[in-house]
Amino acid sequence: VVFTHHKGESTATTAYSSASAIKWVTAAVILRLVEEGLLGLDNHPQDYLAWWTDDPEDERSRVTVRQLLSFTSGLSGTPFGDNTPRCLEDESTTIALCAQQIYESAFSYVPGEAYFYGPSHMQVLAAIAEAASGESWADLYSSRVAEPVGMINTEYNWPSTENPRISGGAQTTMQDFQRFAESMLTNAYWPTTWSEMLIDHTASPGVTFEYSPMTNGSRGWHYGLGVWL
Repeated sequence: VVFTHHKGESTATTAYSSASAIKWVTAAVILRLVEEGLLGLDNHPQDYLAWWTDDPEDERSRVTVRQLLSFTSGLSGTPFGDNTPRCLEDESTTIALCAQQIYESAFSYVPGEAYFYGPSHMQVLAAIAEAASGESWADLYSSRVAEPVGMINTEYNWPSTENPRISGGAQTTMQDFQRFAESMLTNAYWPTTWSEMLIDHTASPGVTFEYSPMTNGSRGWHYGLGVWL
């Protein structure tokens, strides 16, 4: 840092709602678990969640961690509005219970064939991560990203800390996000999965854009693992 400037009451350490910027951080947590061998990108939710079907006749059994990260898992549910899974605004439930509700009500497409930009995929990912590790999402984020890169003033907390919206329900600061971006720039912490994050997982003509705020009817914006390309 060679120069900083702020106006009014906004500083580098002022907390702001993250909105979808936190998706990049969430993807980093998941990929760190992949680095550790706790998760596999091509593994299935039923490898970790007892309630997820393994029936080959049920297309939900074909979902992979990679598809959840690239929003091509077949799940739907818009970020806001009538088509948003209700549990994502429920402060009284948990990540695991919300993920199960999404599983039961928001599966709309063949896995791998449709891109749907929405919060469902990452809520399920968080449930998988908690089940695979035996740790809470808060502890996973703290130990895998916050502490190693110095992102100490960021918290997943909306609508609650027990059931934060993993794709957009956090508070963060400019200083924290700068530290995270610098860790990504150096690529020291995700040596084997960084390249996976940047692969275009929506390039195939077989992937239709069912919902995306960025395409405006075109294929101009593509998606990697938790990041726009």
